[in-house]
Amino acid sequence: MDRRLSTLELQALRSRLNPHFIFNCLNSINRYILKEEKGKASYYLSQFAKLIRYTLDYTSEPDVSLSEEINVSRLYVELESLRMPEPIQLEVHL
Repeated sequence: MDRRLSTLELQALRSRLNPHFIFNCLNSINRYILKEEKGKASYYLSQFAKLIRYTLDYTSEPDVSLSEEINVSRLYVELESLRMPEPIQLEVHL
């Protein structure tokens, strides 16, 4: 039973943390480091760490507030936007 629960938690975590997204983030951080843009690299890494922490903290939670989901969505869009030449805008209408 414990093994099954662990497997399900790992599947939930993987569904939230797309390997392609992780690779893109790490590549972008590396690019900023190589270009000696330490401030940008540090900020990107900090935001990426927040997203990882959120994912790890809330993957096993059965219920997450709408506010938390909006916050993580904004964080995700911000990370994606940092890699793009034009910023991505997220609008939330409730």
